[in-house]
Amino acid sequence: MVNAFVIFQKNIIDFTTIDQNGYPVYRRQDDNITIEVSVDRANFIVDEIKMFYDCWYISPCESAWRIFAYDIHYREPSVERLSFHLPDEQTVLFEDNDTLQTTINKATIQEAMFIAWFKANATYELARQLTYNDLPTHFVWKQSIRTWEPRKSAQVIGRLFFVPPSSSELYYLRMLLNIVRGPISYQDINIYNGVIYFSFRDVCYARGLLDDDQEYIDAIEEASHSGSRNYVRKLFATLL
Repeated sequence: MVNAFVIFQKNIIDFTTIDQNGYPVYRRQDDNITIEVSVDRANFIVDEIKMFYDCWYISPCESAWRIFAYDIHYREPSVERLSFHLPDEQTVLFEDNDTLQTTINKATIQEAMFIAWFKANATYELARQLTYNDLPTHFVWKQSIRTWEPRKSAQVIGRLFFVPPSSSELYYLRMLLNIVRGPISYQDINIYNGVIYFSFRDVCYARGLLDDDQEYIDAIEEASHSGSRNYVRKLFATLL
């Protein structure tokens, strides 16, 4: 327990001034009047051992649940979040003292998850039958070696990162990744019926993905799962 009783005596100041830090120092006359007040105080006890056991304690029913290896969170199936990017626009992370060549040679740039999808399509026949969104159902992303390999067990589904319509080409690329199968390059995504299109938006038009309001309906429905009410309202205004 800590108790404190202190008298704070302000200095006698003839005139109000400003100190070197820009704060006012108010005038205080010498009238021989003082006021005694008690300051804030707190009573506390610290028992580190008790705090440790409180943190790690589980009830008998919880321990029995774990002994029998029952599911705890029922988080099934697992979800693999799939990153993607426009050509030469992948995320680059570097330290202040890294050279340009060191940064360019990093595996996170050369072997990004999305780029590795192209390589998996060139290597595996099964991968060429899947969209990028469906790839995790049959392939697993090996983070340590940064490559997609055939899945041997577990049930996993893929989910593309959400992209708002205002992202333009990135938004249209995301639309195409839900239907295009087996590309080994960005150019393959831009091909439809033997014609190479200049932009992802043009390919979407050629495929009939923008002929009706379904594009906007899908965008609003997807945003409603994670976006705030204010964001959904702004999105709706943007689409209008």
